Amino acid sequence: MGGKSCFFIGHREVSEEIYPALYAAVERHVEEFIRANCEYPGEWDGEVEKVITTDMHIITATHVFSKDGSISCHATSFIRVVDGKIASVDEYWGDDGAAPQWRQDKHIGITIKE
Repeated sequence: MGGKSCFFIGHREVSEEIYPALYAAVERHVEEFIRANCEYPGEWDGEVEKVITTDMHIITATHVFSKDGSISCHATSFIRVVDGKIASVDEYWGDDGAAPQWRQDKHIGITIKE
């Protein structure tokens, strides 16, 4: 993965052998999604950590991070597939950074991963 602002689906290096359904959908029907990812400002990289497929969905958990190390996030994507084409993509993003100050002040939560 990697390259200027291209990561996950936005990068056309999704492996056909590893993710055949996702690869087929990306190659056919998501030009705007690819453009949005590739033109996003900055230098980014990412790693798909998990892929779950069903008859109608592809669910991914992806670590996305800036190449300078200043930003680290995780995204969970729910990709609905109809007739072999992506019908919709719902994504939920979480910031891997420090908890907000109000939570730190209340000592709520713990560091899960360094």
